[in-house]
Amino acid sequence: MQTKLSVKDALIMLRAHAFAVDISPSELAHRIIDRGTRFDFQSRVWLETDPKNREYEEYEEYGN
Repeated sequence: MQTKLSVKDALIMLRAHAFAVDISPSELAHRIIDRGTRFDFQSRVWLETDPKNREYEEYEEYGN
């Protein structure tokens, strides 16, 4: 665990992000385990790995 976030709140965040990007919570979990997606707690944004250079980029979400 990377933060003092409760398990309940972490699950809410995962479900909300999965819904926002139109994938299942299971698919998001697989992406996190495979290190393709992560949440940056300092900037409070979800980051997606660029498969070409394996660097994280901010995930386009909620029309941002």
